[in-house]
Amino acid sequence: MYREESALPGDTRKDIAFQRLLRQIELTEDHEIDCTTCLERVPMYVDREIAAGNMAMEMPEMHVHLALCGDCFEEYEALRDLVVLDLSGNLPDVATLLSHLDRG
Repeated sequence: MYREESALPGDTRKDIAFQRLLRQIELTEDHEIDCTTCLERVPMYVDREIAAGNMAMEMPEMHVHLALCGDCFEEYEALRDLVVLDLSGNLPDVATLLSHLDRG
């Protein structure tokens, strides 16, 4: 059963944080892109991913950066979700989107 990390005992939270840090170190490459470069490439990454591309092979630097950077990953997810909605015909019109943003 899944529990929120904040509800876990302190030692377990520390173990999870330590494992996450080890994973990030493992993914670190000699040459990495920065957030600006990543965000410029997100639209191309999403397009290729939706076209069933193997992103770990096609754009490995982007793939790693998105795995390590929560901020860039959130931007990627938002764009990907919008593209999926648009392709499915379920993307709300601009007025509806703006009204939801105003409430947030």
